[in-house]
Amino acid sequence: IVLLVVNFRDYLQGRTDAKSTRKPDRTALRLKVATVGLLEQPGYHAMTIDEICEKSGLAKGTFYLHFDSKTAITLAILDEFVELQTRMAPAMDESLHVLENIRLIVGWCSDFFRENTGLQRALMQLADTIPEVAGIWQRYTRFLAAHLLKTIRSAWQTEEIPEDLMFFT
Repeated sequence: IVLLVVNFRDYLQGRTDAKSTRKPDRTALRLKVATVGLLEQPGYHAMTIDEICEKSGLAKGTFYLHFDSKTAITLAILDEFVELQTRMAPAMDESLHVLENIRLIVGWCSDFFRENTGLQRALMQLADTIPEVAGIWQRYTRFLAAHLLKTIRSAWQTEEIPEDLMFFT
C-alpha cells in the first residue's frame, strides 16, 4: 500500500512552477509559498507582511492586491492545506483487518503532520484566537473522526470488531 504524504510548501511550489498556472495565480502562490515557510519559522505571530514580500521577491503593494492581511493569507493557506489533506486521506483497504486500516490512517496522519509541522502548529495554536481557523480545525478533526468511524463501521459488516473499538460506533 502506497500512502501519499505531501509537503504542502513543495506542493504549492510545484503549482507555482507549472506552465499552465496563470500569472496572477502564480503571484498568489509565490506569496503562499513564502508564508508557509515563515509559518514554519518564525511562526504566525512573529511573521510580518514585509518578510512575506521579501521572501517571495514581491512588492508589498502586490501582496495587498491578493490578500488583505497576514491573517487572510494564513486562512487561505490553512483552508487549502486541510482540503488537500482530506482529498489525500487513505481509503479503507477491504483486504486488510480493521485494525491494520486504522493503523494505516493514524500513521498517514502522523507522517502528514511531521511533513507539515509549521502548518499543523498554526492550525492548533490559531484555533484558540481566530474563529475562522477554529472552523478549519474543527472541519479537519471532524473529517478524521468520520473517516475512522467509516472504516470501523464498514469492517463491522464483514469481520468481528474487538470490544474496545465498539465504543466508536
